[in-house]
Amino acid sequence: MLSDLSALWSARSIAVIGATERLGAMGRLPVEYLVKYGYKGRILPVNPKGGTVMGLSAFTGIQEATRELGTAIELALIMVPAGAVQQAVKDCADAGVRVCVVMSSGFGEVDDDGKRRQDELVSIARQAHMRLLGPNCIGSVGGADAVMATFSPVFSSDSTPLPAGSLALVSQSGALGFGALSLGLERELPVGIAVTTGNEADVTAEEVAAALAYDDQVSGLLLYLESVTDLAAL
Repeated sequence: MLSDLSALWSARSIAVIGATERLGAMGRLPVEYLVKYGYKGRILPVNPKGGTVMGLSAFTGIQEATRELGTAIELALIMVPAGAVQQAVKDCADAGVRVCVVMSSGFGEVDDDGKRRQDELVSIARQAHMRLLGPNCIGSVGGADAVMATFSPVFSSDSTPLPAGSLALVSQSGALGFGALSLGLERELPVGIAVTTGNEADVTAEEVAAALAYDDQVSGLLLYLESVTDLAAL
């Protein structure tokens, strides 16, 4: 049985909070990749100014996006400045989002104050039974529906193929994880799913690996771990 974490590679609806039309901006890249690689689900850009992003109507908030979708959003990518992250996580929790990915940095990897604010994000998420990946996370890619939930520059090149194959890669390091994925794609290694876990304030690499082990499309797991802290999940 798949857990909620399967949204990281099989979500049928993805909200991008902090989406923007501005070329090269971090908030544009996930939308750009989802469109470019033919994501099969619903893309919901969120920007308080509304407008459009990559030709898609942008919603002024996650609640408006949820009303438009008619059901809870499965995966939300939070790509706003650190000071705005807590409100974004709260909005996702209130809207019933299954999994949110905090891509913003400036939390536990910085100092004690950042760690305190990171813990507050987890508290909000857990009260709503929402899982939180990150913060300081590059995201995830792959799966049958072409979930490109990342801003990694690996996919900005027109020559980078869509990840395909039955191997899954889980990495605590975003840079090394997507670096390894890039090398694998160059060498035709069949890595079809890659997930990076960032600061692991809530979701751990071990939990993601355990969830992937139940997925019928996955035949093998590759893990890059800098520390092992959640053996109970395996």
